[in-house]
Amino acid sequence: MLNKKKLSVLAGILILVGIIGGLLTYRAIDPEPISKEKVINSNQVSKVNIDTDNTRVHVYPIKGDNIKVTLKGETSPNIKRDFTTDVKNSTLFISYNEQQRSWVNFDIVSVLKPLSINVYLPEKQYNSLKVSSSNGYVSVKKLRAADVSVRANNGRVELGDIDSESLNTNVHNGLTSIKNAAAKIVGVKGNNGKITLSNVQGSLKGETHNGSIALETEELDRDIDFKTHNGKITITTEKQPSDVQFNVSVDNGKVDILNKYDRNAVIGNGKNIIKLATHNGNISVVK
Repeated sequence: MLNKKKLSVLAGILILVGIIGGLLTYRAIDPEPISKEKVINSNQVSKVNIDTDNTRVHVYPIKGDNIKVTLKGETSPNIKRDFTTDVKNSTLFISYNEQQRSWVNFDIVSVLKPLSINVYLPEKQYNSLKVSSSNGYVSVKKLRAADVSVRANNGRVELGDIDSESLNTNVHNGLTSIKNAAAKIVGVKGNNGKITLSNVQGSLKGETHNGSIALETEELDRDIDFKTHNGKITITTEKQPSDVQFNVSVDNGKVDILNKYDRNAVIGNGKNIIKLATHNGNISVVK
């Protein structure tokens, strides 16, 4: 009799805990739409620095003189948000970060509409654009800036129509894609993720640990340095190179250079050095 009474009390406690937990969970994930906009005069801005946490970042061109920054999507009452824009010494700082308000902790993001920070930059020459993102997608389109730097942790990066002197990306756990870009030096680094380059001009250096590297280009007469540990390297060129030296290294895989060479090769005087190295994977250069 006593055991039954204890079991009844225990069952009642568990039911009560379940009801309270359910109410807390509902309150924590009950989505709140968010829409904020900030406007900054671009005449006082030559550099842009974006630092975000758990949100997508889109950078677009815009007509006019004003920079527009918007934050849109859904969030939870259980999350404390800090969204700021500030101009200091000609640099526009855009920041968004989140902090859990309570001990209720689970995957809220999966049930909410993704947050997006949209940065609309007037079409002019900038000194620099720097983006640092944690857990989010980064997209930059149609930008002229002397120095472009994008770092992402757990999220893919897509850049298109970039005119720069120095272009660098560093992505941990995510794909990197660059299309229609020109820079003196292009550096692309990844840890776990594929790197794809299409119509990217300049001296190229690409490195990833687990993932393939692919380049589609009009010509190859420039310095290129690609390295991956686990993945293939594929280069497709429209024109036959005239003055390059291929230095290739493969431990487990095959090499095919222009359907003519299966190892190091020199074409012309070998002025431009093309280094291609992979531990596990094939290397191919095709026209």
